[in-house]
Amino acid sequence: MPLNDIYALSKAGCSFYRFATHHVDDYNIRRIFQQRFEIHQQLQEVVAQYGSHPDSNKEDRIQACSDWFETAQRSIQVFDNFIFLDLLEAQERLTLDILKRDVKKSTDEQLSHCLAQLAAYLQISRDQLAALKEQYRVQHQLTPSAP
Repeated sequence: MPLNDIYALSKAGCSFYRFATHHVDDYNIRRIFQQRFEIHQQLQEVVAQYGSHPDSNKEDRIQACSDWFETAQRSIQVFDNFIFLDLLEAQERLTLDILKRDVKKSTDEQLSHCLAQLAAYLQISRDQLAALKEQYRVQHQLTPSAP
């Protein structure tokens, strides 16, 4: 059932963004991570209201996305910020694609509307992070290198 997929992804995302919010130094990135944590938390709450069964078997793609968040949590400090943000952006694209797919499968109009709204918020957050990342890249390129 699609709700199980959304629940699994939102649970993994919640855990990651809660952790990441406290382990990034940049205020703007931390703010975006906090927004994403809140969106994933809302997704969990919506899905729980509709009777998700979070312990049921997950398809491979969902398991891989959930595993990615767990791995990222363990290695957030290992990567260069730009590389990590690139990887995170790609992961969020997959998560968003899965959410959009499952919104289309929903037969409950109210649930579909709630999930579509949260998907839109995730998309906005993703766009904000991409813009911030690009802004930082430009600033980084303009900063003279130390001799």
